Amino acid sequence: MIFFKQVKILKGHTDLIESLVFSYNHNSLLTAGRDGKLLLWDTKLQKSYFSWSPYDGIELYHADLSEDTRFVLACFSQYKEVKVYDRISEQIFCIPLLEYCQCPRFSIQNTSIISHTNRFIYQIDFCNHRGVKCLFKPDSKIKFFHLFKSRKLILISTQRGIVYIIDTQTGLPIAIIPHTYSNITFVSVSADDSLVFIGDIKNRCIDIWKIEIYPFKIHIEHVRSYKLERKWSKEIFGCDIFYYGSFYFTDMEHAFVCSIPMRLAYINLSNKQYQILGELGYCDTIAIDEDNKIVYCPCNKEQAEYPGSLGVFSYCLSQTSALAVDGKN
Repeated sequence: MIFFKQVKILKGHTDLIESLVFSYNHNSLLTAGRDGKLLLWDTKLQKSYFSWSPYDGIELYHADLSEDTRFVLACFSQYKEVKVYDRISEQIFCIPLLEYCQCPRFSIQNTSIISHTNRFIYQIDFCNHRGVKCLFKPDSKIKFFHLFKSRKLILISTQRGIVYIIDTQTGLPIAIIPHTYSNITFVSVSADDSLVFIGDIKNRCIDIWKIEIYPFKIHIEHVRSYKLERKWSKEIFGCDIFYYGSFYFTDMEHAFVCSIPMRLAYINLSNKQYQILGELGYCDTIAIDEDNKIVYCPCNKEQAEYPGSLGVFSYCLSQTSALAVDGKN
């Protein structure tokens, strides 16, 4: 079903990697780790070319970079502030958080940061010191936040189950995805922002919506629904429920699944097959380069000769049902 092979180990971090973010063109990969270090990697040369420790060794939780990779952002584990580094002027911007929010996400749009609290989405222009601009306040607590690659639209889901698409310029919702789930467990977006995956994992259901963006309108179409196999929870996640993990979809049929018990798996939703690829990392974070068929996956201390290393794996989808695991953990 899938051929999966380790091709390289990237060494640079000395503790577990918590965040992986591609640049817009996938030529660079930004990683942030518990060693307090932020690294930029050249994905073609498979080498790091920039390093920054914004908090003198305090573990980092989240990272992001601008479209041109000029600005890099780091958030440390206590979520009290974020720092942005200008790689051209070498200037550092410190932006305090507005209020506590569990696991906030931050995205750089030109010279601004777009982020969220539990209650609203906001924007801060860190270069021009224009203060805080509230973009949108939804009906209830924000559960999922995603900035589209164009940086012009935001997708969020709320505690009441409403999924909004919001214009970053006006702060207005331009669409609501009309799903039927009462309990959304996850929302995922394809790498090209053309597909939105909405899951009710408690009932083992996944809906797929196609998003087409035009200059003055947006078209949303429901294209497919899936029911996950009940046995997958035990065999992939090691428990009776699907909660403890993350889904990374490459298209409407295929997905990589990261489970908290340090297990990476591949599933084919159409023919209801799965394959355990290995016990490759502790956190539920990977990065997938679909054009070059490469998966970047953090290795933990027990599973790598070098703690904090980043595993690079090639994959190829097979047209047959034969399963193959060529890589070693």
